[in-house]
Amino acid sequence: MSDTRNPMHEAGQAHIDHLMSRYSSAKESKAKTGDYNRSDVLNVKDSGLMTPKELNADFPEFKFKDKKSKGMKSGGKVSSASKRADGIAVKGKTKGRFV
Repeated sequence: MSDTRNPMHEAGQAHIDHLMSRYSSAKESKAKTGDYNRSDVLNVKDSGLMTPKELNADFPEFKFKDKKSKGMKSGGKVSSASKRADGIAVKGKTKGRFV
């Protein structure tokens, strides 16, 4: 039987282990001295290995937010059809007739 280990998976796992190790050392450093490497925490956040809630428990000063909580942005208000800038408002098409 051939070797079924995937070298890319092993490299990925090594990277995850490295990130979590750096995160743990930042957490310990914060507890001991109050100083830590912010990029170690941000790298774990960006990788998606921990939820914002878990990160906030250890580092509340970052105030990480869950992506779901952003919601949709408001479209705003348009004062006239000619300011929509999407090409559907054309001046003078009705020629004075009621539509």
